[in-house]
Amino acid sequence: MTREEIREGISRRLFQIENNFEVTDEWWAEMCENEWSNAIVCSENADKILNYLHSQGVVIKVDKELPKPLTASYIDWDNGNIVTEVVWDTARALNRAGYLAVEPLI
Repeated sequence: MTREEIREGISRRLFQIENNFEVTDEWWAEMCENEWSNAIVCSENADKILNYLHSQGVVIKVDKELPKPLTASYIDWDNGNIVTEVVWDTARALNRAGYLAVEPLI
């Protein structure tokens, strides 16, 4: 979910709470284009909420590629094959340690 999707979701939910009814995507898009609509006020309030959450340290969890495992190869002299083994799985170690990739909310 992107920052803009989060902002729109908050705006839409504020509008639904204030007006006590669900809105369709088409209706919401039309309301957002009308400069006198309640949707504009809800969008401004959503910005205020996002700024507050940002000031409190709220972040967005993001997917990030983790490092590949460190491997080592050697010759198995019993059968003459080259064997490759994982020596250290960095991604697994980071996940176990609770590593998260995050970005600021705004």
